[in-house]
Amino acid sequence: MAPEFLTREHEYALAVRWRDHRDVAAMRQIIAAHRPMVVSRAWKFQKFNLPMDDMIQEGSLGLFNALKRFDPELGNRFSTFARWYVISALQEYVIANFSVVRGSTSSKNKMAFFAGRRASDTSMDAPVFEDGESWTDRLVDGGDLPDAIVEATIDGERQRRIIRQALKKLSPRSAAIIKARLMLDEPETLEELGRKHGISKERIRQIEAKALEDLRVILTSKRRRNLVAV
Repeated sequence: MAPEFLTREHEYALAVRWRDHRDVAAMRQIIAAHRPMVVSRAWKFQKFNLPMDDMIQEGSLGLFNALKRFDPELGNRFSTFARWYVISALQEYVIANFSVVRGSTSSKNKMAFFAGRRASDTSMDAPVFEDGESWTDRLVDGGDLPDAIVEATIDGERQRRIIRQALKKLSPRSAAIIKARLMLDEPETLEELGRKHGISKERIRQIEAKALEDLRVILTSKRRRNLVAV
């Protein structure tokens, strides 16, 4: 069954019921009516090869997060207000779960991720994935329109800010190793870092791998706290 289309008046009435009385039935009706928007936005991130069902679920959490903050008295349609909450939820899901954090892609790919490349960067068109695709290839479908390209791109500054905050949760040594290995224009080698920290290069490799896993956990837990916060 197709979701019910909400007129401005009906949407306003439902939003007031939810805001003033926490009417669950009203909330569910608003969420259901806007689910197609979530699905549409989620599909724009499909080239990250993350589970579509999970992305739709994350987008739906973003939709609910928007509804908790929506003020119908301001005169905006909920779809306009919620759009960037949905996109933000999808972006944070990709940042927390994309394989560069899990350590399953090349060092060059990891470095591009931690640098927070922007879609406008020339380097975005350079091949960085094992299959020869560029970040631009992965971010959008070839037939997408310019506004869809903007929506599907992980905002570089926001990505860097999230990563900087996550790095503060690591031990000073782990954070220093991640920065030296993945966030410098000329990354330091395992041997160089081993000499600097007075440990073996194998131990540096182990610390780097553990730090990447810790970052994945930190980013995932932070994203969920943000999405469900009242």
